[in-house]
Amino acid sequence: MQEVIMLPHKQSSSKDHLKKERKKENAKEYMEVKALAKVPVVDFSKEALIPGSNSWLSACNEVRHALEEYG
Repeated sequence: MQEVIMLPHKQSSSKDHLKKERKKENAKEYMEVKALAKVPVVDFSKEALIPGSNSWLSACNEVRHALEEYG
């Protein structure tokens, strides 16, 4: 006669399930924020960046636009 041994099946607890779901949600939120976070870059290293010059006014417009759009 052959003996059969039954091992208890480990059921994941509701806490484990909630942790996994929360981890998935956090990862999804992170990816959504990462996709939205496109911070504008304004180049202030131009040599011709003299107050009142065309390059100065252009940089001012870029900064204003960035602040209006992204805060």
